[in-house]
Amino acid sequence: MLKNAFLYDGTTVTDLDPDAGNTLGYDINNAGEVVGVADDRAVLYADGGLFDLNTLIDPEADLLLKSADDSNNQGQILAHRCDRSGVFCYGSVLLNRVPVVAEPSAAMLLLAGLALMAGRRCRIARQAIYDIAARRAA
Repeated sequence: MLKNAFLYDGTTVTDLDPDAGNTLGYDINNAGEVVGVADDRAVLYADGGLFDLNTLIDPEADLLLKSADDSNNQGQILAHRCDRSGVFCYGSVLLNRVPVVAEPSAAMLLLAGLALMAGRRCRIARQAIYDIAARRAA
């Protein structure tokens, strides 16, 4: 029997991942982010998508996050951890979100580059004028 986690906002029911075999939601925070399990892997439902929390850890580590059991409004997630085989489970791990640093857009980088090129061109032209004036004075 398949189980599907869903989110209900009072008017609409949203299936968290219709493509996953079995999904269970264990906790939800004030931002509407749901943590749980999908096919024996810890997941986070946020921004309209389901994310496997195992993609956030080193793939070489002998660690598998089997389920995400709890979350809070600071973005921390408590996940159940096992060895890579998933057989030996030994407690929990606290996942902390890293703040996203906004990167400059391509347009801003282009404008900055154009401004630098224009400044350099003006400096070269000004130097040429000074050189011509110095030659005439000599």
